Amino acid sequence: MTTPTPPNRRQLALREALPILLITLCAGLVLAVLAWRSIGSLRGVAEESMDLSSLAMVCEGEGLPIARPYPSGDPIRPAMVFQRSGDTWQEAADLIPAGATPVDATATELVLCVDPAETVSAPPCTGPDTTTPVSSQRAAMRMLAARTSVVVARETIGPAGELPTCWPEDAPLFSTPAELEAAITTWLAAYTQP
Repeated sequence: MTTPTPPNRRQLALREALPILLITLCAGLVLAVLAWRSIGSLRGVAEESMDLSSLAMVCEGEGLPIARPYPSGDPIRPAMVFQRSGDTWQEAADLIPAGATPVDATATELVLCVDPAETVSAPPCTGPDTTTPVSSQRAAMRMLAARTSVVVARETIGPAGELPTCWPEDAPLFSTPAELEAAITTWLAAYTQP
């Protein structure tokens, strides 16, 4: 009867290392698949985010990483404007100064978030009739960097803060929404075309 020869050291080392090698290969394969899926989902987000409406998330405090950095140093800083409507932000592209409308989200540097306009009233301080109230529109706004959602400026167009007991003669009046919108566009122009 012949006795089997014991395996040599190489064979023993291979037998002991084989399970570890197989586990490592499987783990590497799983990581490669997960990385591939992540890259694919990021690619989809970037393609969807080219739409200007995706910039509304900046008004909620989330920057859009694909947007242009602020300040870029360019003579024109493209901006998008959104007005709050209930719980959502609606595009208000008609408030963007001429030449500052971005072509897509990647070209946008600034986002202006405008809270709903309200009408405020107070009687005039001087004049023949100090009893009939004078009305004006006002809106609070925040200018944000599109990429980071960092606040660049805050402004209230129209009477800010608490209303005085009477309307000063030199205080600006925005009697109609159109006058308020024109004031917003003028204010925004100082940032889009510095």
